[in-house]
Amino acid sequence: MQETLVSYFVSGIDEKPEDLKDKNREVSRKAARIRDISTQAVKICRDSLPENKWAKPAADHPEVTRKFLAFYGPRKELLEVFNKLSNYRNDLNHAGYRQNPMKSDSFEKNLAGLIKSIERYGFHSAESE
Repeated sequence: MQETLVSYFVSGIDEKPEDLKDKNREVSRKAARIRDISTQAVKICRDSLPENKWAKPAADHPEVTRKFLAFYGPRKELLEVFNKLSNYRNDLNHAGYRQNPMKSDSFEKNLAGLIKSIERYGFHSAESE
């Protein structure tokens, strides 16, 4: 679900990975870079980071980063979902061995609410069809 949101963010700003090409680099690296910028922009938006605090690659591509920030403006709820999914993902991938892990049943209890949140933006689960 988190990767679906990243794809939605990237398509939402009509950004094309080939526009970020460096000499002798593959487009697939550009696609990865733009996806990285999209997730960095989530943190930038959430933490209201000024431009001088942006990390690479967001700092190297401020025009793209600003597009994401503008896109995220009216979609703050999706950013909250993205952040929650990040925390769940980290807990699941690291088997709860991190500071302040969530309770084991937390993901199951909250999954339906996360799905409903993203459905408001036009996403649909297989169950809702």
